Amino acid sequence: MTGAIGQFDIFPHLMVLASGGSSNLIYAWALAAIFPPKQVWAYWVLQCALIMVFVIFKPYWSPECTIFLGTIILAIPLVCLSGSLVARIVAFASSQVLMFFAELPCGLYWVAATGAPVMSMEMTRIHLSDYLVTIIIHTTFIAVTFFLFVKVGRKCLRGSQSGKTSLQGGVVPDSLRGGAFICFPAAQFVLLSGLLWVAFVVVSDDISYMIITCSVFLVCLAVDVFMFIQIQRYAETRSLTMQADGLKERAEDYLAAASSMQVELQGAARLRHDLRNHLQVVEGLCERGETAEARAYLNEAAKMLKDS
Repeated sequence: MTGAIGQFDIFPHLMVLASGGSSNLIYAWALAAIFPPKQVWAYWVLQCALIMVFVIFKPYWSPECTIFLGTIILAIPLVCLSGSLVARIVAFASSQVLMFFAELPCGLYWVAATGAPVMSMEMTRIHLSDYLVTIIIHTTFIAVTFFLFVKVGRKCLRGSQSGKTSLQGGVVPDSLRGGAFICFPAAQFVLLSGLLWVAFVVVSDDISYMIITCSVFLVCLAVDVFMFIQIQRYAETRSLTMQADGLKERAEDYLAAASSMQVELQGAARLRHDLRNHLQVVEGLCERGETAEARAYLNEAAKMLKDS
């Protein structure tokens, strides 16, 4: 089962591919579903290349190095995505918290099944069947979690790619340009770093570290929930403001049109009054038999109306 080829042990790489490859692909799909890539082929080529780098080198990294380099590897493909930079940062920070949330159930299963607080390569060789079940649990939770993440992210993070707020209440990247939203992913990274530090550096041989890790995660989750609520409220406020501005502009246009129509109606009323007077004068001239004068008066009146 070790799959050794000469001096090269392929077993650790297969384990990393089985556990990390599927979850990273689901993560890549989720980001692409929220922020469509500028070049789809380039995005997926980069993702697959980074996953292979992770699979090849992760077995040789220390836990601290894995945290640092793994975060960089997951963050690099963000440059290939469209949408607001702040929105992409928020989505990335949230996705990291969700990844560790999805890992908690499989971690609990591993500890309950094997009694080992740490999932080392030696322990996976001994408890291979339990490790495979752990991978299935992990992949399932990752898939469900990121499916929900895409549903929320499309509503709260992506919006219109044109950068204009929709009057129908759509959320747009412009709504995330406020500097205040930078505080949310920054806070998440700090909390997430604390979560990783507790899980990989301060772990002891008992299960108490799992309780601490879960507590830190709940704080991260609370930050996530608060962040999405604030983004949604801000976007709704922007939408209502845009609707109010649009209604105000329409009202001003209607008032201007009404004023212009009123002027035209007043002009028509004056014209009708003048025509009535001209008609009375012509009738009077005709009754007296002064047809030549009536004809001259009509010509003069027609000239005056044409000039006006």
